[in-house]
Amino acid sequence: MKKRIIVIDDNTADTFLLEQALKGGAVDCAIVGIVDGEQAQNYICRSEETPPADLIVLDLNLPRIDGIQLLRLIRECPSFDGVPVIVWTSSTSPKDQAALEEFHPTRFFVKPSSLEGFMELGTKIRDVMGATLPAPR
Repeated sequence: MKKRIIVIDDNTADTFLLEQALKGGAVDCAIVGIVDGEQAQNYICRSEETPPADLIVLDLNLPRIDGIQLLRLIRECPSFDGVPVIVWTSSTSPKDQAALEEFHPTRFFVKPSSLEGFMELGTKIRDVMGATLPAPR
């Protein structure tokens, strides 16, 4: 069964690389891409599906509404209860990580700076999701 993953990131190249990494990590998924915080807020507030996703991958640095505000909104929204949230960012700031702690992201990843690093994310995300899919051949 296909997993549904919401990727909230204004960098479409990063979203594309993540999608390729998930395929390489044997994660059978459909990706919903959202490119700014305001669009994400609208999606979260209007979501009628339960659960609305199997996983959310959230960038911290977004236009209009930042990732920390969105994570708070996700954690407050009953329909997103239990949906794992991976925060990923290019920031290595301890201040950013500390600001997230209150809202309990499932995992925190610094965006890889190499293609190989991106490709490794597929397996890491599969593990976070608890997927029991076979490894790629």
